[in-house]
Amino acid sequence: NKTIYDLLVEREGQVMSVGEFNSLIQSIFAQFNTVFLLQSDLYNVDPEETIDVVVWDDNDMYTITLKIDDIIESTIEIVNVEVE
Repeated sequence: NKTIYDLLVEREGQVMSVGEFNSLIQSIFAQFNTVFLLQSDLYNVDPEETIDVVVWDDNDMYTITLKIDDIIESTIEIVNVEVE
């Protein structure tokens, strides 16, 4: 049995589109009507900086840190996951 944390950490280092990221997070957290990241969010960040997406699940807060891989293609990479 894998935890939510395990499922997220397995994806660290993998490049994915913003749409794929949203689908992944929606399925892991069973929040199918929530959009966690927009393509336009990438344009508001310095490509050298990271983006933090915070997701709540019951009493836990997951901070998923993303790095922009390609701003034109809207691809990102999960670089870190923390749970509090």
